[in-house]
Amino acid sequence: MDPTEFFAGIHAALFLIPVAGVLVLGVVADWAQWAVDHGVLAAASENPLVALPLADGAGLDMRRLVILSVALIALIVAVTAFVRPLLYRSRLKAMRRGDMS
Repeated sequence: MDPTEFFAGIHAALFLIPVAGVLVLGVVADWAQWAVDHGVLAAASENPLVALPLADGAGLDMRRLVILSVALIALIVAVTAFVRPLLYRSRLKAMRRGDMS
């Protein structure tokens, strides 16, 4: 697999995973109530900053939004830290073969 294709797959996954998550959660009965009961989402009565679709007004308040942002940034940093050495090795192998493109 070409490194460009690999990075394109990672970027596509970053957009498709949340979409797939919303679709799966929409299918599961009473997922919003479960998330509110377990403290994952803020209840509609708490006036969340970001209301989620299919959640009956429940959503993310500032605290949950910050936690989600930090988790996404950590995921991006971890993937980058994992992929960068792989990309470096593949470029080094290509240079040793004489492929300078």
